[in-house]
Amino acid sequence: MQSPVKKELPDFLKPQNHWMIGDYLPNITIDPESSLKLYDLIDRYLIVAVVSTTCAPCLEAMEIVNEFIESFPGYRLVILIETDDETFERAKEAFHETALLYHVPDRVLVEELKIFGYPWSYGINIEGQIIAHATCGVRRMFMNVVEPFHRFHRKLG
Repeated sequence: MQSPVKKELPDFLKPQNHWMIGDYLPNITIDPESSLKLYDLIDRYLIVAVVSTTCAPCLEAMEIVNEFIESFPGYRLVILIETDDETFERAKEAFHETALLYHVPDRVLVEELKIFGYPWSYGINIEGQIIAHATCGVRRMFMNVVEPFHRFHRKLG
């Protein structure tokens, strides 16, 4: 009788470990020139949208996030964008003037922030703890991420 061959799944088929509600998002450096870290932007809470210019669903996500910023500029929201330098400059021009937009390399987003796919968003509290997360490529789901922070603002709509 032959011994069974141990089969192992290739990495791309293995389940992804991703952040859950209650986990703490890592305090990554988002601007190496100024040593600015993600937690430096938290004021009671922070909504973090992570997008890439190389993913088709991210185009819709960028529109959704930009429309939100235009409609509700008082919310603490940061956009971490994975792209090349030239496209980042064009993206800065496309977003609302109040948008907090940072060019973060894919390596940092994947290895340090442990993003498992674009586009994605997180709502974190003052301590960096994840309160909500979902794709920011679907308006309804992005609004679910924003919802816990309405209490800091006037009623939406």
